[in-house]
Amino acid sequence: MEADWRLLTILSILSWGLWGFLSKYVSGKIAWGEILVLLSLGTVLVALVATPGSFALKLSWNTGIGLLAGIFCALGYLFFYRALIRGQASTVIPITSLYIVVVAVLAIVIMQEPLTIKKACGILSAVMAIVLLA
Repeated sequence: MEADWRLLTILSILSWGLWGFLSKYVSGKIAWGEILVLLSLGTVLVALVATPGSFALKLSWNTGIGLLAGIFCALGYLFFYRALIRGQASTVIPITSLYIVVVAVLAIVIMQEPLTIKKACGILSAVMAIVLLA
């Protein structure tokens, strides 16, 4: 049986928490470009282990969108690691985690997800967090 989304969410938070901590630990000890390559290798390794025998890359419009998502992800990591070298983990990581505001706004505008009072308050709270942490 597939794991409940709540468990997967908790595992995601824990994994990203460890990723953030370990990223700060190695920042300044090895070059940010090297960290980016190691992150990419780790990502490929996890993808291959998590999808044994079912990985097949077929070119399509969606493959291109997936590649574009990967490019933006890599650019985000590039900027993130450079910021992490220069700033404190307790500030850089929470602020960069606010990428969710971009996702929420794009989902509402482009994918026409409903904007509820609850979502609007969440977006506003996230923006306020940037002000308080910066």
